[in-house]
Amino acid sequence: MKNTIRVSWLFLNYSETEHSELFQRNHELRNYHTDVIDEIDIKITSKFIVLVSTNENELEYIGVGVKGNKTASKKRNFKVTEINRFNPKINIDLINSKLSKRNQEYFVSLFGNEKSVISNGFHKEFLLNITNPNFAYRKTVYDVMSSLLNNRSQKEYDNPTVYFERDALVFSLQLSDVYDQYKGFFNDEPIDTPTFLKKIKDIPLREDQMILNDMNYFGDWNRISEHITSTNTFSNGFNRLSVMYVNRTPIEETLGTDLIYIDEKNKFFIMIQYKRLLKESNEYRYRPLNDKNYLKEKEAMDHFLLKFSQNDSKEEFRYNNEIFYFKLCKSLQKSTNRTLVDGMYLSKKHMEFLLEHKITDGPRGGKYLGLDNVKNYLNNSTFIKLIQTGLIGSNFDEYSEIESIIVELINTGHSVLLTERMKVD
Repeated sequence: MKNTIRVSWLFLNYSETEHSELFQRNHELRNYHTDVIDEIDIKITSKFIVLVSTNENELEYIGVGVKGNKTASKKRNFKVTEINRFNPKINIDLINSKLSKRNQEYFVSLFGNEKSVISNGFHKEFLLNITNPNFAYRKTVYDVMSSLLNNRSQKEYDNPTVYFERDALVFSLQLSDVYDQYKGFFNDEPIDTPTFLKKIKDIPLREDQMILNDMNYFGDWNRISEHITSTNTFSNGFNRLSVMYVNRTPIEETLGTDLIYIDEKNKFFIMIQYKRLLKESNEYRYRPLNDKNYLKEKEAMDHFLLKFSQNDSKEEFRYNNEIFYFKLCKSLQKSTNRTLVDGMYLSKKHMEFLLEHKITDGPRGGKYLGLDNVKNYLNNSTFIKLIQTGLIGSNFDEYSEIESIIVELINTGHSVLLTERMKVD
């Protein structure tokens, strides 16, 4: 039978004035707080959740705890990091109205000690209630869970204790019926590159291979589902976004795009057309005016954009309402890569601007875009972060109309002529 080590929850009662002021000062100035526990009385896992009270009968903070070095026999330092504040503060009466009678009494008893390990039964019921959509605390809890579970090092993955703790927390969330809200946090065990591929340093890729690769990654969000329409859905435990592969489909024929990012919550689409940067001497370059597909794709994009106002949304702010982007990728990529292919993102408007500028003039005439003459562009991490925050993408007000066009293209199975602006009921 598998040994299970639970993720500890520690309650810190700092409502006494001196403790309260010290904790809040450390939080504001350093964003962490240190203290000492007696390991005879308090047994906790190496990483744990911390609830902090700085006022009598109120919870005000939640954070991630990390055990440190021993300071004396059975005494050990610990640090509270990633501190998030509950706003508004959580009053005992508010939570107790939602808890079972046994846990109501238990919650009150916690405030009788300075430090207490929270019982399993209480923190499960507490978690279920605190993440209720009717409360304002879901995002606060989400941030702490994300800090606790994401970005583990390889050394941590090699430690089986991490998996025991992970399984215990998954089990706790499942018992509380809130696992679906957080399953985007739980990364799979990292898979090593097959041995024979390690012998290959760089590999030439076709555009479709690049697109297929990129549909499987979305920053540090985890893939939670796949669909037969070549669509992957990713989650960070709080929001979801889908990535649809549309290369060589009626969608590409009609809209001139290879990959579509779809955010149903923030209501935007972003469409990417991939192009290869081919090596010329010692530089990687793309020559769009020599690419008949580029001219055809640009025409499709232009025609599509005529259907929309491109005005700012009245419902949601975006830095811009650009729908179409080009990703220019080096034709040679590292074979061991397990993230987005290396390249640069340019919005359609940015790319057109560059092609009208003399900076893209070739030494023997013609136009080219490359790493040697395009100095400002969005790299992988910046582009994905902007999408994750919902700060770029199609107009909020026109989401339904764009959605209806894509659905029609999928349903009909062939390209359509966008001769008039489609109306949505």
